[in-house]
Amino acid sequence: MSYEKDIMLRINSSDLWPDFESPDFLDILDELAEESLKKNTVDGALASVLIYHQLSEECLLLLLQSAQFYIQLSIFPAEITFPERKRKMFGHLIDEVKNTMSFTNKAEILELATLLNKHRIDLVHKLASRQTLDDLISQATEVKNIYSKLFTNFDDAYDGFCLEFKDFRKDKFIDYE
Repeated sequence: MSYEKDIMLRINSSDLWPDFESPDFLDILDELAEESLKKNTVDGALASVLIYHQLSEECLLLLLQSAQFYIQLSIFPAEITFPERKRKMFGHLIDEVKNTMSFTNKAEILELATLLNKHRIDLVHKLASRQTLDDLISQATEVKNIYSKLFTNFDDAYDGFCLEFKDFRKDKFIDYE
C-alpha cells in the first residue's frame, strides 16, 4: 500500500491510531501489581515493581508512536517514516521520547519514568543488601506512587494526541476522502 493510502486509512479509522497492543491484559497486569504489593512479601514487592516498570514502558512507547503519527500527519503529503523500534532498554526508550516533539506533560512524564527506572535498578541490584522487608515494601510502594502519577500524566498526553488526530481528520484530511 502506498504511503498516502496508508496515512489516509489510519487517520480515517480511529481503530488504527496508535494504541496499546493489549489494553485488557495491561489492566490485568495493573491489578496484579496492586495485589502483589498488598502481600507484603519480597516476591510481591518485586513483582509489583517489575509490572509497574513494564506498564510505564508501554505508556512511553505509545506516546512515542503517537508523536510519530502526529508528525506524519503534520507534514502530509510529504513522507516520513520511522524505524521500527526493536526492544531496547528502558533508558533508551526514555531518550527516544525525550528526543521527539513536545507534547502535554512531556517533562513530567520523563522525570517520573527516569525516577521509576532508578528505583527499579536500585531495588533489583541492591536486593541482597536490604536490611528489612519493610524497606523493600516501602520502595515498592514508592514505585507504585510514581507509576500512578506517570499514568495520570500519560493519560492527559495521550488524550491530547487523540484530540489532535480528530482535528486533523476533520480539518486537514477532509479534502482527501
